[in-house]
Amino acid sequence: MEQISENIKGLISDPLGDKVELVGGVKGVEVSYPDSNSTGNLWVTGDTINWTHNEGLNGTVTLTYTVKLKDSEKKAGEYSVALNDQATLNYRYRSWGDSYYSNSVDFPQPVAAVKAATLDIQVKDGSSTSPIGGGQQWLNLDSNNTFDLKDIPDVGEPYGDGKWVESVTVTAKDGNKDIENVTIDDLNDPDPYAYTVTITLTDEEPGPVLDPQATPIKVRVMVDGEEMGAGANVNTYVTVSPDKANEPASWDEASQGPWDPGTFHEESDTVTYDVT
Repeated sequence: MEQISENIKGLISDPLGDKVELVGGVKGVEVSYPDSNSTGNLWVTGDTINWTHNEGLNGTVTLTYTVKLKDSEKKAGEYSVALNDQATLNYRYRSWGDSYYSNSVDFPQPVAAVKAATLDIQVKDGSSTSPIGGGQQWLNLDSNNTFDLKDIPDVGEPYGDGKWVESVTVTAKDGNKDIENVTIDDLNDPDPYAYTVTITLTDEEPGPVLDPQATPIKVRVMVDGEEMGAGANVNTYVTVSPDKANEPASWDEASQGPWDPGTFHEESDTVTYDVT
């Protein structure tokens, strides 16, 4: 080979793997050929990078480029992706008798290990379910472990005209296996699973959110000595937590005055507020 190396006319043909695509096109490929004053001829046909040199190959040539996973191939789990198909150096050389011979050399096929998670956010309104948030999120967990959760509301929040968030549930799959006991907190440090968040809406405005550890009591609202009822847009009795820091969600300070939790002693207490 050393005897004929100066006569080699070579063509590098480097097809990409079927699950990846070239970043930046032909401009994204860097050619290094320090043994020549020219970097040769480079072009891309479909998913194949090609290089040759008019003066032949006499030394080391390096093609450097970046590929990314195709959107259609982004999925959750741990798997391997071939970065190249069968790349070859196709060359022709001339022997001492002026005869030409052709041959090819295969390059190794590099493989990348992928560890990824996905997130779909959906809104369920009655029998209708639709995705939100710009489509599925995909995370390469080797470089990023943070989903964008800004489109996930809290339970009880208004959601559009006349709608409120009734529940937010999270499910996950590892392949075809369901993962149990998944919560919103798991999305801050996800495993390589396919996560789905379902936001269920309701037409009913939620009442006060009570402290589940507190004992509820009843509050009666009086205006000038008369009890305010449903006709005045205030329930006759409003069940609230005796946590003095939490104002009832149905309290209207503009018409009912400032909220004063008073002093609660027994579960049977009924506290009357006179508003003048």
